[in-house]
Amino acid sequence: MRRLLAAGLVAIASTSFVEQAATSQTPSAQARLDTVVEQMISRGARGAGAAAPGAAVLLADLRAIDPASLSPSSAIDRRFAESILVGRQLTAERRDGPMGEAAYTRMLREQYLLPYDAASLWSYSQSEFDRTVAQLEALAKRIDGKKSWQQIANEVKADHPDGAKMIEAHQQVVDRARAHIVSKDLMPLPWPERCTVVPRKPGPGNNPYYGSFSGATSRPPAADGTLLGEWQINPFDSSWDEAKQRDYLLEHDWGVILVTAPHETYGGHHVQIMYQMHNPSALRRAMSTPMFIFFLHVIRLSFPS
Repeated sequence: MRRLLAAGLVAIASTSFVEQAATSQTPSAQARLDTVVEQMISRGARGAGAAAPGAAVLLADLRAIDPASLSPSSAIDRRFAESILVGRQLTAERRDGPMGEAAYTRMLREQYLLPYDAASLWSYSQSEFDRTVAQLEALAKRIDGKKSWQQIANEVKADHPDGAKMIEAHQQVVDRARAHIVSKDLMPLPWPERCTVVPRKPGPGNNPYYGSFSGATSRPPAADGTLLGEWQINPFDSSWDEAKQRDYLLEHDWGVILVTAPHETYGGHHVQIMYQMHNPSALRRAMSTPMFIFFLHVIRLSFPS
C-alpha cells in the first residue's frame, strides 16, 4: 500500500513538473505579440525596404495569436499591427508598376478596414463627386444665374492675405486654433509645446503645392523641453509672373487657411504627433497609419472659423 501511495505521489509530482515546464516554455499571447511588435519596430527603423521581406512571416505569427487571450489594449495593438503588416506585404509584392485591382481591394479591406472593393470604391467616389458638383451648380444658380460655380468660388477666394505677409497670416490662424482648443477645453495639451509657421524650402523631386507639416519628432525639443512642430508653407514670390501670383493667392485665401490650419496644427497633426509620442503602447508610439490622417481630414470640416 505504501508503495502504491509513493508511486502515486511520484506520478502526480512528475505530471505537475511536466505541466509547469511546458507552461514555462510556451510564450504567452502577450509575449508573442511583444516579439512581433519588437521585430516590426526594429525593421521599420531600418526603412520599408528592409522591413518588407519579413512582412508575410510576421503577419502569420501575428494572426496565430488569439485576440481573446489579450487585454483590450493589446488586442487593439494586434489589429493595428496586422493592418501595418498587410501594407508592408503589399508593398513587397508590388515592386514596380501599378498595384493592380486585386491588391488594391486587399489594401482597402485588410489594411484600411473598409467595406469596398476597388470597383465599388471607384463608383462610390465618382457618385459623390458628381453629387457635390451638382450641389455647387445649384447653389451658384441661386447666387447668380449668369456665373458658374467656379467663377463664384474664385470671387470668394479673392479674399486672401497679402502675399508678402502669408506666413504671418497663417501663424495668426494657428494661434487662434490653439486658443480655441484651450478655451473650450476640447483636448488636453499637457506638454510644453509650440507650433510655428515657417517658409518651406524646396527639395528635390516633386514638391507639395501648398506646403507640409513637420512634427515634433522631426527635431529635438527646445532647451526648456518645449516640443516643436513646424507648418512649412511655400512662400509667395513677387518675382513670379502675374498668372502664377494670382493662382498662388487664390489657393491661399482666408477660407482655405481657416480650415487647413486646425487640420495641420491644433487639433490636427501637431497635437496628434504629440499624443503619439507619449502613447503607452510601443507600437503606437513608433507606427502610424493613413487612417489617422483621413480622420483629421474629416473633422477639420466641422472646426469653427
